[in-house]
Amino acid sequence: MPHITKNSKNDENILEDLKNVTFEEKWKMTEAVRKLNQPTLEKIVKIVEENCPDALEKQDSEKVKIKLDIINRDTFSLLQEVIEDFNSDNLPQKRSKA
Repeated sequence: MPHITKNSKNDENILEDLKNVTFEEKWKMTEAVRKLNQPTLEKIVKIVEENCPDALEKQDSEKVKIKLDIINRDTFSLLQEVIEDFNSDNLPQKRSKA
């Protein structure tokens, strides 16, 4: 992590870069969202609607598009947590040896 001083414009740029979401992270999220169930998708939409409403584009009464390019890092992190929770809850259970 770079050393940050309060008055340096360059340090502010470094901090902003650290907050940006990478293309790879966006791609992984797009792939993960395709595997979510309806309640989890609704939770994702609600989080975006509450935290970054400009990133939500309603296409019709049942479809929405989330613009990952304009979601801030904090909202993106919240979405990642929801996806991780879904994935951990839906892992196949190991059989116990009897």
